[in-house]
Amino acid sequence: MTTTRVTMIRDYRPGDERAILAAHNAAFGEVNAGLAPRSLALWRWQYLQNPGGARIKLALDDEGRVLAHYAGQSRFVLAGGERLRTSHCADSFIQSRERGLAKAGLFVRTGIEFARDFGGSDADSDRWMWGFPVATAQRIGERSLGYRTLRAQVALQLEGPVEVSDDAQEVQELREVGPEFTAFSEAYAEGLGALGVRDAAYLTWRYCEHPEADYHIFAARDRAGELSGYCVGRRALFEGVESFILCDWLARQEAWTGLMRAARAAARDLPIVLVLAPWCPDFVGLQTLGMRVRPTGLLMVGRSYDSNFEHAFWSRRWYYTLGDSDLV
Repeated sequence: MTTTRVTMIRDYRPGDERAILAAHNAAFGEVNAGLAPRSLALWRWQYLQNPGGARIKLALDDEGRVLAHYAGQSRFVLAGGERLRTSHCADSFIQSRERGLAKAGLFVRTGIEFARDFGGSDADSDRWMWGFPVATAQRIGERSLGYRTLRAQVALQLEGPVEVSDDAQEVQELREVGPEFTAFSEAYAEGLGALGVRDAAYLTWRYCEHPEADYHIFAARDRAGELSGYCVGRRALFEGVESFILCDWLARQEAWTGLMRAARAAARDLPIVLVLAPWCPDFVGLQTLGMRVRPTGLLMVGRSYDSNFEHAFWSRRWYYTLGDSDLV
């Protein structure tokens, strides 16, 4: 059987997006016939409008068709007093006709070039790459691309009402975020090992400018009117079940009850789901409000490129939510 000749593996160039989308929708449509095709507006929002930028490697044939694609959506992280560049790796694929054609497969070669060019310990490189890969990509990544498993991800879920009846702080639903979110998240990060940047620019892009999803943004305030926490939620399927997913959660303990009550009101009778790093105090504390631990089918993997921030650091000290990924 004659195979397609690959002419190059290279970085994204302006104008590649239509070829990427055609290949993306074909590849993912093969494994999930019910998956809605990715729109051009959503792709541009994810990659071109992302405040952190994007990393993309393409393998193309001599007619300009995309055969393999390895990509990272840039996320800045505050850690140890530094602002680190990281990548949430997602949307990576290879066309089915190109699988298994050589000892070093095309997907692996594309991934190796991605890691070589974008991973590193300097300020302009990604210190950490991570994601929630499907099983096939996980096996390939662990065998050939340096992936290491952080954890089989669990979640918190609230089926009924919020159980605690103490006085809750005032909570408002917002349509936009301002500079106070930048100040709050930066102060919050000082008590953590690592926290993805949640400044006003990032939160506006992530939740206010999404071209296809609608999010609820709730902010809690203390008696002085100062921001004490916020959460972001939306209605969506979580592992096949219609749920109210808390995409982001960053709050001091005194804000928990008010925020969770606001989420329950927005969710109505849907289960509320929150994915958090299981080592953080919120993971245990929110169970006093009625949330319960449940398994998920998500497996988090990553690769560190900086000896100052090894795999164990990200496993034990990185605070994240599902909104740090593109899954919600």
